[in-house]
Amino acid sequence: MIFLRGASASDPTGLLEGDYKDGRRLVSFKSIDDVKSKEKELKNIIQQLLKLVDK
Repeated sequence: MIFLRGASASDPTGLLEGDYKDGRRLVSFKSIDDVKSKEKELKNIIQQLLKLVDK
């Protein structure tokens, strides 16, 4: 998954990968079990980034 403003999220677990100048960050999954194991951290990041969306 690509998060265009991923650098704006707090990520103490290191789930977000990459250090792109435009602020994007990536999350890679190898299997559905990998997705499930990262679910809590992923939801936290998504919730943080949704708060930044202009309404």
